Amino acid sequence: MNELSGCTILYTRDATHYPAFRDRITDLGGIALHLPLMATRARSLSAAERTILDHSDTLIFTSAAAVRHLQEQYPLRGQQTVAIGEATAAALPQPPDITAPPPYNSEALLAHWHPRETHIALIAAPGGRPYLAEILSQNNTVHTLYPYSRYNPTACWPEALPLPDIITIASQQTLDNLLAIIPQEKRKLIQYRACIAALSARVAQYAEKQGFQHIIAAENASETRQIAAICHWWKQTQEQRHD
Repeated sequence: MNELSGCTILYTRDATHYPAFRDRITDLGGIALHLPLMATRARSLSAAERTILDHSDTLIFTSAAAVRHLQEQYPLRGQQTVAIGEATAAALPQPPDITAPPPYNSEALLAHWHPRETHIALIAAPGGRPYLAEILSQNNTVHTLYPYSRYNPTACWPEALPLPDIITIASQQTLDNLLAIIPQEKRKLIQYRACIAALSARVAQYAEKQGFQHIIAAENASETRQIAAICHWWKQTQEQRHD
């Protein structure tokens, strides 16, 4: 299969995810490049936060990183577990009690699950899932805990990096990190020529606000759907070029 023949895709998630993505793109005839724009580091839980966890009925995990960094510091004690997405669910030692349905986001979880008078701990990174916490707080006691933080591991745009056809973006913060390292003289070129392959409609809307002209969004927050959207866009682009 050569659905992505001639297509160069810049992958911006961390190295853990890159090899599998690269292999899938290569199998489709495309070229994958890697520029990590998001990484995580642990934050120590305080005694007060451990007490909150001990007294929580439900733990909501917002990412696989949230699962990993919490378990490094705190053993689960039989609380009900909720996962936002499939990767998050897979990271848990046991299948979660509840997983958000497609498209695997906060809105989908809230439409599916309606807890009341429950003590909930939302496990996230700073700045993550404020809408989810706000809505759940209307009928529950919600504490948001941060066992990890996110940061940009790439300080500058590599001079030798060719202009990609597509840039994968998993979150608004990832896009902010990209914009922070693009040289001013290249910003307009990238905004007008590179397509942003967003992992959600919310991220796609944010990319549009940031001035990107070509944007596609996955049907749900999975790389399989993201790759399907990339293939569809690339096919359309090639057909338009040959018209």
